[in-house]
Amino acid sequence: FALYWFFGEFCYLEDIYVKPEYRQTGIARSMLEAVEDIARKSGYNKILGSVNLNANGATESLKAILACGFELKNADNNAIFLVKTLK
Repeated sequence: FALYWFFGEFCYLEDIYVKPEYRQTGIARSMLEAVEDIARKSGYNKILGSVNLNANGATESLKAILACGFELKNADNNAIFLVKTLK
């Protein structure tokens, strides 16, 4: 599943979850592309996301979101915040 919502000028990507047996198959990337398409069609040009540094799999999540074109926006003790500008 992909959980996202819109606020202000941004689409916020809350979570993408793929069952372990289906990971590394491109499903998460496909879901992200679908969210990007919905955001564009709804008039948004940026997607925000974050990685909770205390969560299981945080390193893998961060690698995946960076590989999808997100860039570092901000960080604090518990999370890294990222942004992607849609084209």
